[in-house]
Amino acid sequence: MSWNGLPCRPIRVRRGSSDVEGAQKGLIDPGLRRQVIVTTNDATLPVMADAELVIPLEVREDHPRVIGRASIDDRSLRDMIEATLDNGQEVFKQYGL
Repeated sequence: MSWNGLPCRPIRVRRGSSDVEGAQKGLIDPGLRRQVIVTTNDATLPVMADAELVIPLEVREDHPRVIGRASIDDRSLRDMIEATLDNGQEVFKQYGL
């Protein structure tokens, strides 16, 4: 199966929450020309990956609701991630953002 000559098989990476950097390294391959969609409950992963699109969700009464949609460079999204992480500003600095 291919699209424009590129393989279209989905990539599935299962890693424990303690191995976030290992999961991120498994997704980044300079020769890989695919769109990668990742779901996570760890706000560090989009920072590490310098994500082009982050769609944060909020769950109320067992129903998820989209509460934003932006690049990791968007100030409001960064504020949201920084508030979620214990050391949010330091995480952005650590990964050069």
